[in-house]
Amino acid sequence: MASNEYGIPKGTVSTWIKNLAPVAVSETETISLKEYKALQKKMKELEIENEILK
Repeated sequence: MASNEYGIPKGTVSTWIKNLAPVAVSETETISLKEYKALQKKMKELEIENEILK
């Protein structure tokens, strides 16, 4: 495994895989956990901005 070759802990590699592995959200679309978390963060920011503008 590459983690042994480069001295990267297996847990780190597992986390990278978990964050970047695609998840099907429909028959034709996928999203990674990293992308999903980024979208959640952006949505929160927009909700706060929207509240300020009310």
